[in-house]
Amino acid sequence: MFNFLKKPMDKKSFIYSPVRGKLKDLSEVDDEAFRSEKMGKTVAIEPLENTIYAPVNGVVKGIFPTCQSISIVSDSGQNILLHIGVNTHLLNGTGFISHIHKDDKITVGKRMLEIDREMMLSNDYDPTILLIITNSSDYQDIKVLKDNLVQVKDELILIEG
Repeated sequence: MFNFLKKPMDKKSFIYSPVRGKLKDLSEVDDEAFRSEKMGKTVAIEPLENTIYAPVNGVVKGIFPTCQSISIVSDSGQNILLHIGVNTHLLNGTGFISHIHKDDKITVGKRMLEIDREMMLSNDYDPTILLIITNSSDYQDIKVLKDNLVQVKDELILIEG
């Protein structure tokens, strides 16, 4: 009914890797909501570094108070949830340093967050980075372009339609 209010979506766009790491099969993620992709197309990355970078050009729409979850709207129209770790909300912000704020304009590769992977691992928290496209159903096709190691700013996901 109000489709004229929706931002037009690009026909083809990319989401870039927010971290240097190793792609994980979703079956290895110890959280049913992420594993089942109930929230949208999900990519899991085991981080090999502590810095998380912007995966798109866009705007930060929200940051969870404990910094483990960031919502972004890309300039191409994707709604992206970047979730750091499984059950890391229980850390109450320990091990997270944010370099962004709500409503910040971001560009691919901008430093957004520092995490303490070693602390997470030593306290039995999984630091897996989960990138979820929460409006996946708006697109004809979403393809993950990598299958193993990724570097920051690698083309990770192709979105069409």
